[in-house]
Amino acid sequence: MTVRSLSPLLLLALAGPLSAAVPGSWRSLGPDGGSVYDLVYAPSEPQVMYAAVDGGVYRRSTVGGAWVSAGAGLKERGPVFSLAVSPGDPMTVYAGQDGVYKSLDGGGSWTRKLGVPAAYKVVTPVQGSRTVYAATPQGIYKSTNGGGAWSLLSRGLPARYRSTQLIADPVDPNRLYASAEDLKSLETRLYKTIDGGFSWKPVGRGLPPRDEISALAIDPGFPKILYAASFGQIFKSRDAGESWRPAGDRMLGGVDSLRVDPSRSNVVFAGINFGLVRSEDGGTTWTNASQGLPEGGAVYALAFPRGNPRALFAGVFIAGPERGGVFTSLNGGNSWTLRSKGISRLSVTSIAVAPDTLWVVADALLFKSADRGQSWQRVPVDPTARFADLVAVDPADPANVYVAFQDSFWRSRDGGQSWETAANLGVIAPTRLLVDPRVPSTLYVAGGGIAKSTDGGTTWTRLPNDGFFYDLVISPASPSTLYATVGDPRQVQRSTDGGTTWTSIQPGLPEAFSEPLAAAPQALETLYAAAAGSVYRTTDGGAAWSPVGDAFPNRSLQTLLFPAAPAALYVGVGFDTVYRLGGGDSWEPLGQIPVQTNFNLLAADPRDSCRIYAATQDRGLLAFTESGTAECR
Repeated sequence: MTVRSLSPLLLLALAGPLSAAVPGSWRSLGPDGGSVYDLVYAPSEPQVMYAAVDGGVYRRSTVGGAWVSAGAGLKERGPVFSLAVSPGDPMTVYAGQDGVYKSLDGGGSWTRKLGVPAAYKVVTPVQGSRTVYAATPQGIYKSTNGGGAWSLLSRGLPARYRSTQLIADPVDPNRLYASAEDLKSLETRLYKTIDGGFSWKPVGRGLPPRDEISALAIDPGFPKILYAASFGQIFKSRDAGESWRPAGDRMLGGVDSLRVDPSRSNVVFAGINFGLVRSEDGGTTWTNASQGLPEGGAVYALAFPRGNPRALFAGVFIAGPERGGVFTSLNGGNSWTLRSKGISRLSVTSIAVAPDTLWVVADALLFKSADRGQSWQRVPVDPTARFADLVAVDPADPANVYVAFQDSFWRSRDGGQSWETAANLGVIAPTRLLVDPRVPSTLYVAGGGIAKSTDGGTTWTRLPNDGFFYDLVISPASPSTLYATVGDPRQVQRSTDGGTTWTSIQPGLPEAFSEPLAAAPQALETLYAAAAGSVYRTTDGGAAWSPVGDAFPNRSLQTLLFPAAPAALYVGVGFDTVYRLGGGDSWEPLGQIPVQTNFNLLAADPRDSCRIYAATQDRGLLAFTESGTAECR
């Protein structure tokens, strides 16, 4: 067994000098949002809703309430493709991920059901029954005992096939429809069963014979009416799937989801790659229904609550600089509002902590919180820029906020209410935006090159070093001293003249050097670097380096922080937690982090020495609050 295959707890036991955990707790702060793959209501409790995301599930149990994480036991990496709730029990839920998982407590805990592979669709059609179906890359599986045992359905289906679409008739639970791609001929066809999956026959006259079926829907009021999508064209059947005709014009882009409004049979929604369209005449004509949804978002799921015929929810997947999540419409899809409070699956790539305000860049969007992360406001800056990269705040005057984009720099003098821009900095793919802590009018932007401003960002000078800067830190003890990780292979370099000239201080560091650096606030010559699974320290400005303990063999050390208060070194260890350097060069884990994630950045709160912020790759912003000491109650 290799070290990489060991569990996190066993790794801790085998690691080097580690101390007991620092008492305290972690909390997810947001911002809200993240791609949603599926969205379902509990049939017997319409106020209970579940949302599937990458590596987890969230549950909302009150109308208009917040979402809570409900994914303990699911695989923490990989999408949850599909959800199904038992028709008679709102707390019994099935999830299709790398296999089929089952929860008996509303997502409080999950167990993987053996005998079935990764599941694209999970269906539970019969109230009071324990029958479950799963469409998988290896065929359609059925269980009659709640997932305890599974059988592969084969009669009438190709010898080797995969299935991605599966729906059940809402009136006759023995009638199901499924797509099946013959893995030998690569032909995809629609199949139908009327005996609960015991036997199948091909249907679908009029559907393209070789094209993938990307979505299926059935009219709950008239179950013989079905809709199917294939390569941007929607088709309609009026005879229980036997024959099909095109429904309207071909869509721009693929179709990811189809749903018929349960209270209005002629109203059909189609989630397409770039939004949502709606038909009010049974598919003859289609109009845009994306007002308020994120630009470029794909609607993967739609859900209709009972009791309000004009209300519906959309689960939106996003891959660009916008927020996916759960959106709601109260007017039949004419407009949408984000309703993802509690779902935090964004990547936070930059953070600035002011005395009364938090700023973050998450999924390339700028957010501001005036209540320490309780709520967030999206802040628009450059209407033409697609990606925000970095944010920084003037420590002497927090009303001065700075934002770097791929090709521009913006400054606000009023806390983000209005913005002004500077000329192109000449820095490609910026990685760091720093404000000199002692002379806040001096700023640096580093990435593909480095630029400096001495007038608060009004004018900029491109400095001579043309290497790529992966990290840049200012020595708090002497702001004219800079340390940087530069070039390929990585080198640690030092400047003592504000970035004009640089010298290498690499000797003693292993070749497998990563990127993060941290400078001690009161010691000019003391610097820390992460390399080869260890933290290295120099106390003489880089003339010699030595490892600080050997606590993290074969681990990914992703970010370092050494704030003035609390004056200690912190390291974020990927898929583990954040550690603090204690006495005797031992490492103390900060509590028990509730999620496994990668850490992009760490930051300290200038007014609360008991709080550390962790910007994560896919779990938003986390905060650890220490407790159990006189200073941290």
